[in-house]
Amino acid sequence: LGCLGDGGAISTNSAATGKRLLSRRDGGRRGGQIAYLPGINSRLDEMQACYLRAFLPKLGEWNAMRRRVASLYEDGLRDCPGVRLLRTSEESVRHLFVIRAARRGRLRDWLSSKGIGTGIHYPAPLHLMPAFGEAGLRRGDLPHAERAVRDILSLPVYPYLSDASVAEVIGRVREF
Repeated sequence: LGCLGDGGAISTNSAATGKRLLSRRDGGRRGGQIAYLPGINSRLDEMQACYLRAFLPKLGEWNAMRRRVASLYEDGLRDCPGVRLLRTSEESVRHLFVIRAARRGRLRDWLSSKGIGTGIHYPAPLHLMPAFGEAGLRRGDLPHAERAVRDILSLPVYPYLSDASVAEVIGRVREF
């Protein structure tokens, strides 16, 4: 359940502890998408808590709407050359709709040129992030994970995405 931002609370009288905790609250990241320490997503302030409280009664409806959008994508892209759909569980709320694309960079640029935003969740496999360096894994040790981060592309998905907009994305992916 998203609000209009993120939130969390940290109180300490130690600058060093504060710096360490600030990084951990954002997944161990330092302002980018790479984790340097093991962390969590914990950035909730009072204003965001107010939005969450107001949004909570809509959660079931919004989850159903995202599942419907995902279903449209799955139907429309099931046999699309160069696109591989990911399996999910029935319980998934589909907060992201991720595909694997053979020519992800080109597809992403193509969609952008048509006014369709995409995302890359996530740009590096966990075993290559500094936060997990002590595991001793190197590039090449987990080739499937490394390949996945080169292929994955998140298509637009949110509760009020219209059928026409989903059809436009599907059409543009197929056109590419």
